[in-house]
Amino acid sequence: MQISDKQLFHLPVYTQSGEWVGRILRFSVDCDNQLVGEYIVAKFPYIQMLANERAVPRTAVISITAEKMIVDDGMIRLVEPSVLANPLPITPTIEG
Repeated sequence: MQISDKQLFHLPVYTQSGEWVGRILRFSVDCDNQLVGEYIVAKFPYIQMLANERAVPRTAVISITAEKMIVDDGMIRLVEPSVLANPLPITPTIEG
């Protein structure tokens, strides 16, 4: 079975025990092997200030269908949010 990138984006992700992890935001590809390296999943994809992105390595994926992805419970790690890693500088303003 093959699934397109359009089908993957925002696909719901659950652990094997039924816990909702979030939706797929993006994925990386291992160019040498032409395989997905890992999936980045978040519960709140449009709220970047919440540290809610999780990395799911392809080895943790138990199954993928057009309806959902099931992953191993213990193989998900927190991803450092890029927004917090590179904050915008705050410049004080002086009025008067």
